[in-house]
Amino acid sequence: MIHTTAGTSSLVMALIFGKRHGFDKHHGEPNPHNLMVAVIGASLLWMGFFGFNAASALNSGYIATNAIICTQISSSISTIVWFVLSYMLHRKVSIVALLNGALSGLAGITAPAGYVTMQVSLLNGFLCGLTSFFSVLLLKHFLKVDDALDVTSVHGMTGLVGAVLNGFFASSKLNPEGADGVFYGNPKQLGIQLLAILVTIVYTGVITFLMCIFFKRFIIANDEQQIKGLDDLEIQERTPYEMEDPEEVEYKKKQAEADAADEQESVKILTEATPLLQRLPQMTINQPIDDHF
Repeated sequence: MIHTTAGTSSLVMALIFGKRHGFDKHHGEPNPHNLMVAVIGASLLWMGFFGFNAASALNSGYIATNAIICTQISSSISTIVWFVLSYMLHRKVSIVALLNGALSGLAGITAPAGYVTMQVSLLNGFLCGLTSFFSVLLLKHFLKVDDALDVTSVHGMTGLVGAVLNGFFASSKLNPEGADGVFYGNPKQLGIQLLAILVTIVYTGVITFLMCIFFKRFIIANDEQQIKGLDDLEIQERTPYEMEDPEEVEYKKKQAEADAADEQESVKILTEATPLLQRLPQMTINQPIDDHF
């Protein structure tokens, strides 16, 4: 339920805090700050999910092995789904889309990884890819909900998919400590899964709503603060692209001010000289210039 919790909280926060500055300009998807760091982070997450899902078995047996393989299959299939859909929609594929696809498959397989077969993980990855991709389109492009990191779609919706599939495909033959699902003779398990989802959404939604109402008085940044950046305003940190020597920054500032002053002086001189320049053609060679003034 961890991904359902994250997705619910993210949606509630997005609705309460509203859109960021420039949301409509960038259609909710501004250029990423650093793709290399994003790829490294997603790669670490992908590796971490092997431990996250497999270690839940608390041993190194066949259940942990199955969880690792299911995790890899689901994330890979979901990435392919995002690849195909992104190309069909935009005629190109972005790195961010592939990362979202991988994370969607990872989040969706978390619940059923230790209870379903590898074949089911194929279906899970496919459904997670479809669900998360179209959820992003619905929230950001049609409903204009500014979920900055697409947590509602990439984690929340896929978490729901995985939890529901668990109710259908869970098998006690694979994991004796688990219950069978609908297709293994236990339709009650689907009801248990749906009830758990409902309770998680309601509880998380209410708690997040109350917290947001309280903190909204203190942490909302206006447009000017968003443009300047909270890193600089709150903790005096700057991005790698802004890091310069303070003396160099001060020198450039003074140089810009001097250049602006010189430009203003030049404009002033030209303005004062314009009447004289306009009268020069009227002067004759034999007539002293002083006679014209």
